[in-house]
Amino acid sequence: MKVAVPVWNGHVSPVLDTANTLQVVTVDEGSISARENVPLENPFVSARADQVRRLGVDVLICGALSRPLCMMIESAGAQVFAWVSGDVDDVINAWISGDISERFAAPGVGGRRLRRRHRGGRGGRSHGSW
Repeated sequence: MKVAVPVWNGHVSPVLDTANTLQVVTVDEGSISARENVPLENPFVSARADQVRRLGVDVLICGALSRPLCMMIESAGAQVFAWVSGDVDDVINAWISGDISERFAAPGVGGRRLRRRHRGGRGGRSHGSW
């Protein structure tokens, strides 16, 4: 399974639409088997969504993202976990262990719950009710 997180200074980038780098990790049997930093060079949302699709991403964990970008990524079959912040390694490890929680809520989210979005697609294990 491939999990992608937009990265800024070692943390989850606050906005996917303007991020420069996407960290893609391959998770096999509960551990990371590969890790790659991929530049996000094209600023257009359709190109970003297509890049995520071409990378074979199953799960995208991010801070904020525009509704059009979210819809494009979801229509490609990936799960989108939005309103997440924190150290990238901590977030990925929490996702792998199924322990991602409100402690990773992006600033300003307040009482709102972290959002997991999914429409159809490749499936995968559930990561609780965020």
